[in-house]
Amino acid sequence: MEKLGLLGFSEVDRTKDPTYYVNYLDNLNESEWFQGYKDRGFARLKIQESNHILDVGCGVGKDAQVLAKKVGKSGRVVGIDSSETMIAEARQRTKNLDLPLEFYLSDAHIIDFPDNSFDVCRADRVLIYLAEPLKAITEMVRVARSGARIDISEPDMATLVVDMPNRELTRKILNVSCDNIPNGWLAHQLPTIFKDLGLKNITVNPETYIVKDFNMASHSFDLTKSAKYAQENGIVLAEEAEEWLAYLEEASYAGRFFSAITGFCVCGHKP
Repeated sequence: MEKLGLLGFSEVDRTKDPTYYVNYLDNLNESEWFQGYKDRGFARLKIQESNHILDVGCGVGKDAQVLAKKVGKSGRVVGIDSSETMIAEARQRTKNLDLPLEFYLSDAHIIDFPDNSFDVCRADRVLIYLAEPLKAITEMVRVARSGARIDISEPDMATLVVDMPNRELTRKILNVSCDNIPNGWLAHQLPTIFKDLGLKNITVNPETYIVKDFNMASHSFDLTKSAKYAQENGIVLAEEAEEWLAYLEEASYAGRFFSAITGFCVCGHKP
């Protein structure tokens, strides 16, 4: 049975091809929408020179590079990731850069830094893959200084939509991705989690990613793999899965394909 591609982010080093996830991030970050999404996120952090920033789930280190340029020589940016592949790639890409950057292999559930170490703690499209996201967020709050910003952005898998006339069939297939990712609903739970952890001045900013090409959407949202998974697990019939994919491919060819997902960017301040 073929495993959903997005799930591999929870165990990159144990997948058959870890470089798939490196390339996935690179391709995503090159898109015009994602560049704008990142810029809006960086602006929201209100970074100042000399800030110390923790980037949880740093991946290949692209965001950390941008942040390091903003904090200046007196600042510090630390990227952590549970994947040796990602950390090695991040270190390789930044080894010749004169930036205040550090990368460490680390479990987000147990962040190996003292209390009150950072002015900003952020995570972007990471926590939905964790076994215990609340524990990771609690750790981010612990290592944050008083007044620090905690900023977490996650896609809400329950908001994934695809334009296809067969509503019941589409719901069955799209629910596969949401239900198989460990914390597919985390994004819309974040405001309550932040409040329960005692964070103040909580803000929520929605971000909707629209994709009008089937191949790109299938890559980004696991559409083909979800249809196959649904078929193999008896959620839909083989002919239904084939019908669904054929319709989407034809719609894309005719310029009528539409899909989208909404994420929530939640920011709070530690008292």
